[in-house]
Amino acid sequence: MATNSNMIALVLTTVNLGSVLVKSLTIDVNSFTYMESAPRTAEPNVFMEVRLMARAGSPRISCGAHCVAGQCVGIEVCGGELCRLWNGSFETNVTFSSTSAIECHRYSKNSQSGPNMDITTAAVAKLFVCNDLFHHKRRQSTASCYWALLVCVDLLYVLSDIHSRILVAIMTSVSEIQVDAEEINALLFAAKNGQWNVVWKILGHPSKPRKPFLLNCIPENRRWGVLHQAIWWNNYPVVNKLLQFPTCDIRIKAKEGLSEIGPTGGKSAEEIASGFNHTEIAQLLQTNESRIGAQAPETFHRLSSGLEDYVLSLLKVTLAAYKTAFQPQQIESKTFNDLLREVWQNVNAVPGRWKVARDKVAEAAYVVCEETCNNIKACKRKQEFYEAIINAYTIEENYLYDHLNTALRRQRQADYMPTADDLALGPYVLMYQLLLLFWNKLRKESSITYRRMRVSATDLEKYQVGTKFAWMSFVSSSVELEKAVMFPTCGPSGDKIIVFTIDTSTPSHWQPRNIEKFAMYMERERVFPAGAKFLVTNRTPDRTNADQTNISMKLI
Repeated sequence: MATNSNMIALVLTTVNLGSVLVKSLTIDVNSFTYMESAPRTAEPNVFMEVRLMARAGSPRISCGAHCVAGQCVGIEVCGGELCRLWNGSFETNVTFSSTSAIECHRYSKNSQSGPNMDITTAAVAKLFVCNDLFHHKRRQSTASCYWALLVCVDLLYVLSDIHSRILVAIMTSVSEIQVDAEEINALLFAAKNGQWNVVWKILGHPSKPRKPFLLNCIPENRRWGVLHQAIWWNNYPVVNKLLQFPTCDIRIKAKEGLSEIGPTGGKSAEEIASGFNHTEIAQLLQTNESRIGAQAPETFHRLSSGLEDYVLSLLKVTLAAYKTAFQPQQIESKTFNDLLREVWQNVNAVPGRWKVARDKVAEAAYVVCEETCNNIKACKRKQEFYEAIINAYTIEENYLYDHLNTALRRQRQADYMPTADDLALGPYVLMYQLLLLFWNKLRKESSITYRRMRVSATDLEKYQVGTKFAWMSFVSSSVELEKAVMFPTCGPSGDKIIVFTIDTSTPSHWQPRNIEKFAMYMERERVFPAGAKFLVTNRTPDRTNADQTNISMKLI
């Protein structure tokens, strides 16, 4: 019977919309374990048979999708076109011996694919079912097609729920920045005034920390951190308690400023304690070692799924600590990337705002190199300021790139433990990220780029074909293999060499930018923004160097 054309169009729209909502979701093929091959026979445990429609993709994945949607315990794929769903155990020791029968491959569903399976996987499963169902029913009656439409509409409700959950998670990161901004101000105000009960409410207890990553923060318009304030109060018990936090950095340096003991800019906590003749506290600081600096920065961040859209923790804390300097008065953003765009527009387009940003970036550079600080502070034009940020990053002698990327590689989604210097460099990191993402003078690269890196054997094993990962720092590469020198990794090192061949053709805000016009050296350099994501596509040992592995990957 003929099917109403409007009905077909409506169902197709529904299916297409569902596809858009879950475009980066896939059925996990590892959810099913191969059991055996056997001829197709009548089995009491088979409760449903589904004819798989001709479509690009794996019959196993499509059949697995029906299984997930139908809550079966196993699947049987016969001849690549018939899907049989089981609600009981397979017979054991069945072997396939007949060449004339249809061969069926049996897979058992793993426990993680059961009722507690993630909702995104269930939605993709239903999308496959909906697609098959519609293409089968469209050849039948209008009533059958209408029934297929109801199934697909039900799917959209599921997908909308997923979409809203993801959006809420990303929106939460934006709102958390505003909350952190308020708590940073409250934290430093309370410490300055000796209100330690407020300090503990914000930081928590060393054995049960709440927001320990704020402990080393010295925000805009402040010259001292919490530890400095406790020293000023000569409060030994408070200093001792602060030192028990794993995040406490005793090397924290004061910003430029004056106090009763004169200039304290660049002075450590111990130096300030000695300056005030607080002998007991100075001795306490001498006998304590900072544990936070011993963290090994990671060069590799594995992605659990294509949907993962993490927020770079250092940028998040920086935006909270320097809210007045960088954020616009009214925030319209719902996602972190949109917030970064608003910050860029505020700094770049609002008259005079770039000068405020310049002073904060210069202050941040002082942590590493006073000369760089003075050069940035002397910039009279906005473009001169932008160029100075990029140029200073490429000067090997000042090791600024080392400090910036080490700070970025210490980022974590949970248990973030930034050092005092990490947080002090935040404004520089933020401005460089904004330039790489949004400055129209930096052209996106869409060809092949190359990167050489020295790593340990353990780190080399992380880069396996099919692995999705992110580099949390700024990553330099070159469009010429010969100029792809051993870029500093600021992280794990070793006796293994990797030569990365990177396909950057995927349109994305993570595409590397051409900085060679503003760089100190002509290395045909292309820099990826912090947080760029990749998929490993190939891996081969080098034919001439036993210690070298050639890895191909694609920007995602």
